[in-house]
Amino acid sequence: KYLSPSAINTWLNCRMKFYFTYVCGMPEEEKLEKEIDQRRFGNILHNVMMDLYSPMIGKGVTNNGISGIYSDNELIRKTIIENSSAEMKWSVPDLLAGKGVIIVDVLERYIKDILKYDKDLESLSLIHLEDKFACQVNAGTGATGGRVLIGGRVDRVDITGELMRVVDYKTGTPKNNDVRSIEELFSEENEKRNEAVLQTLIYCSVLASVYPGKVI
Repeated sequence: KYLSPSAINTWLNCRMKFYFTYVCGMPEEEKLEKEIDQRRFGNILHNVMMDLYSPMIGKGVTNNGISGIYSDNELIRKTIIENSSAEMKWSVPDLLAGKGVIIVDVLERYIKDILKYDKDLESLSLIHLEDKFACQVNAGTGATGGRVLIGGRVDRVDITGELMRVVDYKTGTPKNNDVRSIEELFSEENEKRNEAVLQTLIYCSVLASVYPGKVI
């Protein structure tokens, strides 16, 4: 199928950006942002949860610790402001003088909801935060077969009750979680396929290779 030079350049730029960012681990160039878009909003939320929860990694049951954070509104807001300022390259006064203060308020509501849900879970233990996991899987059949590496950075792995859970924070528009078949998750023709479900199932599969025998 014929592609115009501009389409080819766009295609190459997207793939090179993916390669440099996720394969080579090269961060994007830091620049001053004029507004907080959905991606930046998600980055801030992830970083705030990392800062709040990282002291409890591997410490066993954390419900009391999370309850303490939930009650500490000053700590939550301070952590949000610090991460928002760092992500956007704005000074704190600039952040709180404009639309940024609205974003801080919305983030505070999101994070309080997460904390409220987590503190009421049965015997919650935090195992991993923002760690990378990968494994090799067979792909193809016969002469065309091979092995490929799949994986990614998992937002959070925890244990509650007898279950190990993969948790992925989503701040975008909610999607319908109904999945009628595994095949539809892999269909490129299905514009409404739920990428979040596919992503989480892949993470569960990779994690099963690290924790054999665990119910994930």
